[in-house]
Amino acid sequence: MILSNDNLQAMISGSIVGTSWPYDCGSTEDIESYLRGLVAELSRSTLLEVESDFSHYGSGFASYVHVFCFKRDGKSTVRERDTDQTDGIAVYLSRLAPVAAYGPEQRTKSYRRGWFGLRKVVGKSFGNLEAERVGESPPGDWSEAIDEIKGVLYRFGFFLPSREELSKELPFAADIPTILGGPIYGQPYRVFDAVFYWED
Repeated sequence: MILSNDNLQAMISGSIVGTSWPYDCGSTEDIESYLRGLVAELSRSTLLEVESDFSHYGSGFASYVHVFCFKRDGKSTVRERDTDQTDGIAVYLSRLAPVAAYGPEQRTKSYRRGWFGLRKVVGKSFGNLEAERVGESPPGDWSEAIDEIKGVLYRFGFFLPSREELSKELPFAADIPTILGGPIYGQPYRVFDAVFYWED
């Protein structure tokens, strides 16, 4: 089982686990290339636009790649004055095992009007996927989009654990280098924290 205690402990320590390429014997560069290929496949969608962060949020180490999928042609974006709010789906792709999770996310972009009325982005915000929201979708009909995302993940050999599995408290003591959950928020570490963590 990919989320066995031994595998979870290995992932917490930053080790790669898996029985299929590139997680079985590939390098970290092979895994990054594989994940870029997966994101490229998602980007071919006629339904969705895709943004991805391979940069570890610009600092530290993220055990996953954060992908944001939203509807094309502004269909999931609402503009309020100089701010765009976009509903979409966050997809977390583990760098340490062929494991993924998805759930709702909202992003904002704030603008200021410059020369000739052109809008210049002056601020952005993004959300983080929480274990309690895994498998949920944003408001509206996202069934076709989610089916498409899941289809790509399955073709690339990714396992999608359930919300219940990811929300379970870890059955062993751990010290996970993350700012996304755990004791810093007054909670015990959960399986989700062992798989998807960001050390800033």
